Amino acid sequence: MTNNFILLKKISALIWLAAVVITLVFLLFNPQFLSADYLRDFFSRFENQIWLAYIIISALRGFILIPSTPFVVVGALLFPQHEFWVLSVSLFGLFASASFLYFFADWLGLADYLQNKYPDKIDKIVKIFQHKYAFLLVMAWAFFPLVPTDLICYIARLVKMPYPKMMLGILSGEAILIVTLIYIL
Repeated sequence: MTNNFILLKKISALIWLAAVVITLVFLLFNPQFLSADYLRDFFSRFENQIWLAYIIISALRGFILIPSTPFVVVGALLFPQHEFWVLSVSLFGLFASASFLYFFADWLGLADYLQNKYPDKIDKIVKIFQHKYAFLLVMAWAFFPLVPTDLICYIARLVKMPYPKMMLGILSGEAILIVTLIYIL
């Protein structure tokens, strides 16, 4: 690799990490911005482009590690007659962010770094994910709303879980959660 490419990777990682940290700190001090009422009012400001705004934000929220659950709730509240489209947009957003996180971790060399720094811990995680029920672990992780789904994308890549297997697990678990949320509301 050339020095310019390595520098580009480092700069990309720093920009992305800075965006994540700034966003998370901001939301820590301003949690109201993820409330269903705030998000519903925010999306309502884009009356003519509300679906477009909802699709774009649903797709981008995962890049800065914002949970999808508040956006699913808002979608269900904003579009009560369009459950299928709320599900579709939510799954599209998850697909986009999970794909980005899965491949971005590898592009940055995160797997190599962690393997060199924490070989014993990574080996334990690899053994767990090489089990024949790893797909169910990913699915359960994605279904459970209190753990960040984005993290499992990184872990899956670190342990070299095949992308289709990881994606199917995430979309299956999240689909169950999203359908549950849509029909509860």
